[in-house]
Amino acid sequence: APKCVKFTYQQNSPTLTNSSNVSFPSLSRPTVGTLSMLLVCADLLKKGFEIYWGICPSSMSDLVIMKDNQYKTVEVKTGYLSITGELHYTKKPYQKSDIFAIVTLKENRIFYFPEFTST
Repeated sequence: APKCVKFTYQQNSPTLTNSSNVSFPSLSRPTVGTLSMLLVCADLLKKGFEIYWGICPSSMSDLVIMKDNQYKTVEVKTGYLSITGELHYTKKPYQKSDIFAIVTLKENRIFYFPEFTST
């Protein structure tokens, strides 16, 4: 797994602006975020989870997933891999989800923290 680098959230931060759109500069940030959400949802559906997508942008998490009567909250972030293989993404300090799903669109990969497997 790549080395994980977490940035601190700052309003209008260059890191925040660049980290989500480094692979697709012609797409808006909301479009990139939606693309990441859809990729994570498809991946979790393939793993057998039920998925509930919150409609409020200020929700505590992006998704709630369920399998075998166990619920987990998921926060989806768009990140990127540096040339040294480090995973870069932005995490807001108040986000307390059970699982973070970091999507690297250029490589078309999803990293889950903590890592989990589905049977």
